[in-house]
Amino acid sequence: MAVTGQRKSAEERREAVLEAALEEFAAHGLDGASTEAIAAKAGISQPYVYRLFGTKKELFKAVISRCFRQTLERFQRAAEGKRGADALDAMGDAYVNELLPDRTFLRSQMQAYAACEDDDICEVVRNGYGDLVA
Repeated sequence: MAVTGQRKSAEERREAVLEAALEEFAAHGLDGASTEAIAAKAGISQPYVYRLFGTKKELFKAVISRCFRQTLERFQRAAEGKRGADALDAMGDAYVNELLPDRTFLRSQMQAYAACEDDDICEVVRNGYGDLVA
């Protein structure tokens, strides 16, 4: 009896690309990252990466936007039901216990800051950081 693998949905492939790109961009930055390596890690073809995101820069922006959104969600969960100093303390704890141990996550944010010489990337970073501050 032959076993056939189930084909991934477009959304599952998109998520796989974003996860692979997070690792690649964290390690190598926008300029040094390889879309070929991202495609290989995601188990898809390199042309499909471009079909999903258009350009490597657009993929980078999607990864960074997602990274800031996930940071915001972690802080919101930590502060849920709390106010003032208690909320800030809970967010600080979440940063120390959830974000600091995730070196890939933090490195990708640092790579985003480093790529801010590009106006489009700077806008994504500014918006993401602004949401965190708000």
